[in-house]
Amino acid sequence: MNSPGENGPGASLPAAIGRYRVESVIGRGAMGIVYKAHDPAIDRKVAIKLVRADLLDSEDRADFLERFRREAQAAGRCAHPNIVGVYDFALHDGNPFIAMEYLESTSLAYGLAQGLAARVPFAVPRALHIMHQVLAALGAAHHAGVIHRDIKPANILLAAGDLTKVTDFGVARLDRSEMTQTGSMIGTLSYMSPEQCRGDAVDGRSDLFSAAAVLYEMLTGERAFAGRTETQVIQNLLGTEPAALNAGAGRMPEPVAAVLRRALAKDPAARYATAEEFSAALADAASDMPPCVPDDGTLVQVRRTAPQETPSADFAPSVLATIERRLAHYMGPIARHMVASAARGADSLESLYTTLAAGIDSEADRKRFLSEAAGKQAGAASGAVAATVPGVAAMSRVDIAADTLQAAQRELTRHIGPIAPLLMRKALQKASSERSFWDEMGGHIENEAERRAFLRRFAQGA
Repeated sequence: MNSPGENGPGASLPAAIGRYRVESVIGRGAMGIVYKAHDPAIDRKVAIKLVRADLLDSEDRADFLERFRREAQAAGRCAHPNIVGVYDFALHDGNPFIAMEYLESTSLAYGLAQGLAARVPFAVPRALHIMHQVLAALGAAHHAGVIHRDIKPANILLAAGDLTKVTDFGVARLDRSEMTQTGSMIGTLSYMSPEQCRGDAVDGRSDLFSAAAVLYEMLTGERAFAGRTETQVIQNLLGTEPAALNAGAGRMPEPVAAVLRRALAKDPAARYATAEEFSAALADAASDMPPCVPDDGTLVQVRRTAPQETPSADFAPSVLATIERRLAHYMGPIARHMVASAARGADSLESLYTTLAAGIDSEADRKRFLSEAAGKQAGAASGAVAATVPGVAAMSRVDIAADTLQAAQRELTRHIGPIAPLLMRKALQKASSERSFWDEMGGHIENEAERRAFLRRFAQGA
């Protein structure tokens, strides 16, 4: 943004933000704009969220810039198919922006508004299909030490086939951050947990409460905690149970109502402890329900999304290891979680590949993954370097063990997000020595202590 009026109504688009070529406006807010743009370096579409920090007073601006930086850091650590990916964070004319995954989608808030206008709540199987994906995203974020803090319909995006992605970690804070404070109320009031509303310290169970409030709204067409004033909303949050959960209300299947009663408990200790536990309870409650048929007609069976540490005994470990490496071409380190989870519900190799392919966003990549599976029996691991960092085995001038590259990719992704595999691939192609490769990788880690720990682990002896 080059001037305060640049993004006003009717204003022309900036030609570029950083290296990104701006194409159109996706959305506007009081503090900034979201653009659709093109990244010429990687030749892909991105969403650019550019915020008008220059409108704030100097003291507020410094605090806001730090909070926005935390948003990018938190979201970048959460690599998962159901979380909108964050690729980049920088300043443009003194204003912060993040480059994010671009997704042809609508928000759940829009879907709810359309349904409520027609007085038609979401069908139970469809609502659970969406919520399982939200909980899978929250589970991944919580394992990465990130609490979203603002789960609401507007932050849940629905793409074709009801592929669901959680976005806007704008109020997220890392659990271990020294900046975490009590006494601050952050989030959207109607979906807050009671402890968040009081300004108490929160953990992942707060996000689960908010997710349950969203599910309640999908199933009933009403907000779980409504009110004509903020005071009434707060009183309901702190002291009442939503009406449709009363025994015998008949507004939703009783097994689902029972799950929501626990998930919406005022005391965090009485709720589900993890997103995986919440998701499993919903799957059990829906075990006798028909499968979900999204708007595009794709048949989706509602099933648990909880990760499994031990894959199904029906598949040999070497088979799953090979599939994991193939999937890592497209999904990165999250492939391990996806394979382990899908293997538990798959009854054949073909169904396993089909389930995994559904998590790949790009149609071309999805077809490529399935074509690799066609006519092949997954066997012993081979070509691990190429699978870990696609396309570099033949071009790399350095010889680094495959398991070391895999471990380094996972570690680097934890620090800088899903861009890590791309950076590793480029560095391996041009590195003149193993030491220069590790130095370049370490240079992407901003925190000096974490950078040194990374280099001690991987660069010793290089």
